[in-house]
Amino acid sequence: MAAAAQLVKGYGEVRRRMTALLDRLLESVTAAAAREAEGHGFPVATGLAGAFRRLVLAGPESEQRALALAAEVLDRLERKEREAALAALTS
Repeated sequence: MAAAAQLVKGYGEVRRRMTALLDRLLESVTAAAAREAEGHGFPVATGLAGAFRRLVLAGPESEQRALALAAEVLDRLERKEREAALAALTS
């Protein structure tokens, strides 16, 4: 999570976009951790943080993929499909 702060850079519109992405990352990872808090550790939340950050750092064309991945992972956790959420992070 600490490394995610590196996402915020630039000026003007770029900075606003990157700040919004950081906010979404923090919201998604916090929600994933809350849904995982049943004694199995936090591999999905940890994996989501890393995958989201890597996608955003890959460039503007990957930002929508990062948002879609977060939505998919949270949806799978909501449906108690922990293994499917983990699989989504590796595909």
